[in-house]
Amino acid sequence: MPNIQQLVTLRPEVIEGDLHGIISLYALLDDDAETFECSPERVLSATFPSTALKRLLHRLQTSLSDRDVDRKGNFVISGGYGAGKSHLLLTLYHILAHPDQARSWLAAHEIDFDPPQDAIVVLMPMTNLTQPQTDAPVEYLWTPIFEVLGYDGFQHTGNNFPTVRDLRKAVAGRRVFLIIDEIERWFMPIRDSHQAEANISFLQNLSEFARNPDNGTFVFLTLLMLEPRIHNIVGRDDAFFEDLTQTPDRRQVVLHRLVEQVDRPAAEGVIEAYLDQYRPIDAHVRIGDYNHYRQEMVESYPFHPATIEVVFERYSSVARKEETSYQNSRGALYLLAHVLQETLPPARGGTGHLHERDLLLPGDISLTVDRLTDDLINLDPRLVEIARENVARSQEQDVPHAAPILSTILLHSLGDPRAERRLGADFGEILMGTLRPPGSPGQRVTPSGVQMAMQQLEETALNLHAEPHPPRWIFRSEVNIVAQINRRARGEKYLEPARKLVVQCENWWGARSTSIRPSKCRINEN
Repeated sequence: MPNIQQLVTLRPEVIEGDLHGIISLYALLDDDAETFECSPERVLSATFPSTALKRLLHRLQTSLSDRDVDRKGNFVISGGYGAGKSHLLLTLYHILAHPDQARSWLAAHEIDFDPPQDAIVVLMPMTNLTQPQTDAPVEYLWTPIFEVLGYDGFQHTGNNFPTVRDLRKAVAGRRVFLIIDEIERWFMPIRDSHQAEANISFLQNLSEFARNPDNGTFVFLTLLMLEPRIHNIVGRDDAFFEDLTQTPDRRQVVLHRLVEQVDRPAAEGVIEAYLDQYRPIDAHVRIGDYNHYRQEMVESYPFHPATIEVVFERYSSVARKEETSYQNSRGALYLLAHVLQETLPPARGGTGHLHERDLLLPGDISLTVDRLTDDLINLDPRLVEIARENVARSQEQDVPHAAPILSTILLHSLGDPRAERRLGADFGEILMGTLRPPGSPGQRVTPSGVQMAMQQLEETALNLHAEPHPPRWIFRSEVNIVAQINRRARGEKYLEPARKLVVQCENWWGARSTSIRPSKCRINEN
């Protein structure tokens, strides 16, 4: 069967290691035209038309019309760090700011949205905005709005704040779109100052003003749900809400960022070979509907669906909302991009560790590949290092398939032990993470081979624990004492018969030196 390099065209930024996982709205304020965020063509090309984006544009189109009574002017995008909020707002910015270029992209994806030609877009990445003359951080929410709109009719004298009347004068009948990012992080340091009350009061006036789309002002806010006062204001004004924490099409969103093209007929041939291997063991892998699963595998290629699901589950369950790195889509995106880079030969900028792969399984996120291990260390440094030591020890003992089996178990072991989903991998998940059909460019891996390897790993992987009812295997930081006692006991049972066999052989053959193999049970009698 062909390998991934023969079937898949990766996006140039993946090959070059220049993937933009962190989208910065403030980069739009940069004068560098080469910046990714500043290019509408590059941004739109890298954007999958997600369900969330389609819903947002559909609702905005409704609000821009005069025919629907359920029009909204406030739009709230929520979700943790790395959930895709900034990317969504960046896409919206380019659609509104570059309508002619956006129309071809919208048409290609059959999105019914007509960008207005007269839009005034006010970009407000709050934590990076500065005052015009001093370059000091912006203290008041209305400052960048009035600056772009050219309004100087409000004079701040202390604790006062702009009213709805000021907003109406500033907008002056124009169509204004306010894109406000990271307002909570900007607000939290000043929450106990006199500035806070003025900003909160203005935000309330702004939300009420935008509530009526006839006023021509549309407000788009991103929220982490860290500041109740802000949420209470924008939430009570009948805003449109979109939560990106669990998007139904996250698989397609990530794959669109990584893969440019797939030879689908050839990929379907690879997938069928894997399905043929799963059918006899369906009691373990529990696929059931093979037609549906075939479609899932096609949509996920070159990744196995189990690979994408376990990666997203691990990043979502380990990272916390207040952490700014490696959460949700962003962390998964980086890891999966690095996995794809490992499929490339050195001549194309890769390492070739996964060059002989026709499908990327959970076990391919291998603890033997330094770059992938470095990604996983961000999730649980101690457990990942322990698991890596277990892999090395098992490979020294020549346990077959040790790396993919233990790497699969580690992925399923990462996460909050208090979570609803049990940690660890059952036998079906281990099979999904390791099996390779006949004709696979890599080494074939069979169910019986995995089962035999698991028996050996219970002796060589010191931190591997087996749980009953139902059986699961999980990595823990503590050594599995029971397994080690059993291992030593089995060794002692073997030792005495081995000595007797040495004596008997010397009696038969008169040998001066007799050895018993395998070497770990070697006895020398001289």
